[in-house]
Amino acid sequence: MKKFVIAMVAAAAALSIPGAAVADAVMGAGFQQAQVRMPQPMPDPDPDMRMPAPGAGAGVKGCWRAKQPLYGQYRLSFCLNRGSDGGYQVDGGELSCNGDIDWVRNGNQVDIRMNRGRCNRNTDWSRDRISCTIDLYGAAPGEATLIPAQARMPVPGGGGYDITRMNCIYRPVAGPYGPVRFIARRDD
Repeated sequence: MKKFVIAMVAAAAALSIPGAAVADAVMGAGFQQAQVRMPQPMPDPDPDMRMPAPGAGAGVKGCWRAKQPLYGQYRLSFCLNRGSDGGYQVDGGELSCNGDIDWVRNGNQVDIRMNRGRCNRNTDWSRDRISCTIDLYGAAPGEATLIPAQARMPVPGGGGYDITRMNCIYRPVAGPYGPVRFIARRDD
């Protein structure tokens, strides 16, 4: 019987029939074929999955300073306080101005409206606007800040990262000046 099985397996090999199948048929299901389980492919990640971000305002509250002077002579600093209020200060060109701001955060965007500020020399600062993009990944000024898609995971304390830089555009409401880009760095 042993020689018969060996002959059948050799004949099956010549005909490209699996030897285990022939031996199983001859021996009456005496052999079991090994079954290999192939790993199931993982589903494609959802490109819309993002890291959870802190709620509105969290992470950007605090004081900021423009890295370079605006229009060559004005140094700008501002503080984003609780809720949607804060204040700003502009110094330069023989002026020193202070005023309030209203601000809102939407994702990685921070929009700031400067209220009319009181300055020395019987002057007021205009109700200009500032639009900032939170820079978490080192984007150059003027480039879109890209936040790569990531799997959801819990973030202790509602954050897990420190925001230290924003790419901003200062937009005056009137006058001889146009929009200007600047980098705001955390000042507190």
